Amino acid sequence: MSGPAGSQPGAVASAAANRSGAPDLVLVNGQPVAAGTAGASVLDRGLHYGDGLFETLACRCGRARFLSLHLDRLAAGCRRLQINLGDIGIIRREIESAIAGTEAALLKLIVTRGEGRARGYAFSGTESAARFLFRYPSPSSPAAEGARVRIANMRLGCRR
Repeated sequence: MSGPAGSQPGAVASAAANRSGAPDLVLVNGQPVAAGTAGASVLDRGLHYGDGLFETLACRCGRARFLSLHLDRLAAGCRRLQINLGDIGIIRREIESAIAGTEAALLKLIVTRGEGRARGYAFSGTESAARFLFRYPSPSSPAAEGARVRIANMRLGCRR
């Protein structure tokens, strides 16, 4: 990534944090928070029931690869789960802002149904979706380090 750690709001200032695999930027509902601090409600349905979905995006030269396809899939998944995602344009702008000026990064976007309004598995339909965006330094390329490849003899997940 270009620029020193801490150049983005919410960035972790320690270079050691990047080596440990910690995100160098965390946004919760568009607001920066320090990595490792609470940013989600303890009542979030994503924590209680896994009620949400995520996208992982590879970023190069300040651009997310296949961003429109990721956002389309995210919106379709939210519709299928009946999660009110809100304005997808806001999410696009958050992503573009988070990777502006970076050379290489990985983003993980998690969307949950948000804070539960009722006890139990059923949702009320009045929940507000919660968004969590994590930016990680891009891992080194296997091509740069070399990779050992084998072909497995056993087929898994074969549909007949």
